[in-house]
Amino acid sequence: MSKSIGVSTTTFERAKKVIELASPKLKESIKKDGQWTPITINQDGVILDGHHRYRICNELSITPKTITKTFQNKLLEEKFVIESNLLRRHLNDKKRN
Repeated sequence: MSKSIGVSTTTFERAKKVIELASPKLKESIKKDGQWTPITINQDGVILDGHHRYRICNELSITPKTITKTFQNKLLEEKFVIESNLLRRHLNDKKRN
């Protein structure tokens, strides 16, 4: 049985600027080699990390690979989302601040 994956409005809005800048190279890579890195979702199926990969997989009609992370509280979940994105290569110092 497949689990439904969703995107919370708040999380999506925070990631929207980054999503708009998604590299065509990522799409080419997923199309050619498949999805290498799983999309991180919470126990409710909300995407925490991997919005680009999710969108691209849907565009390419590929079932996305996911990993579920469970957190003790929403604060720790939010911390994970922030830290995951701060460590991304595509965020320069201006976007981090």
